[in-house]
Amino acid sequence: MLDTAAPVAGAVFGSGSATKVNVNTDCEQTGPHNETAIAVNPTSPLHMIAGANDYQLAINPGGHITASVLSRARVTTDGGQTWTTYPLLSSSAYQATGDPSIAFDADGRAYYATLGNRFVGPANTTNPDILVANSADGGRNWSVVVDRSIVTAIRASGSRRADGLE
Repeated sequence: MLDTAAPVAGAVFGSGSATKVNVNTDCEQTGPHNETAIAVNPTSPLHMIAGANDYQLAINPGGHITASVLSRARVTTDGGQTWTTYPLLSSSAYQATGDPSIAFDADGRAYYATLGNRFVGPANTTNPDILVANSADGGRNWSVVVDRSIVTAIRASGSRRADGLE
């Protein structure tokens, strides 16, 4: 790989040695995993968190396929050699989540944003909530999820960074 200009001053793409890592989040087990996102911890480059829609497929007693789609965090601390999956939501307030986005702040705290959907009938869903969770332990445990109404209230109050959000 050749060195090339980077979008950030002082950064260079293509330097260093290449290591083959497993970042596969496809249909290995119970269903597809798509809309993947990944972030590298700036305080520890071997620590990464990936996110994806995690489809859980099953056959119900009537013989029909049922599915849930929940965002999950996949964490590595060895540069991608091994990955562990951790749940993001611990309640059943949302029947589906999706469109994950992951980031770390300068101190290494992880943030995971996703959309939360509630189904109100066989063919209807409400407008999704924007959910944001954070983890101070590298992605193993996640905070209570914050929805857009709370973020809007925080912004309206003039408070900044009290909850880790701007």
